Amino acid sequence: METNENNISIPKKEALTLYSDLRTFRKDIDKLITNGFIRQIINGYFTRSANIYGFSDNWKLYVIDNFSIPIQDKRAGKL
Repeated sequence: METNENNISIPKKEALTLYSDLRTFRKDIDKLITNGFIRQIINGYFTRSANIYGFSDNWKLYVIDNFSIPIQDKRAGKL
């Protein structure tokens, strides 16, 4: 089982204090994943628990023509 070694987490309640709605927050998370800065470690979609994210070095490969993010690194709604 993977852990959140980098401790990247934000409770929904706190996200709502930073964002006017959660759709914008989720879009920002997806953008960080798409650009290779973070990856989803644990998907809480089916268990109704928090998603866990960790730092990723995939951004270093972003300039490569065939850059892609592994499916397991993405959020459940963006598979």
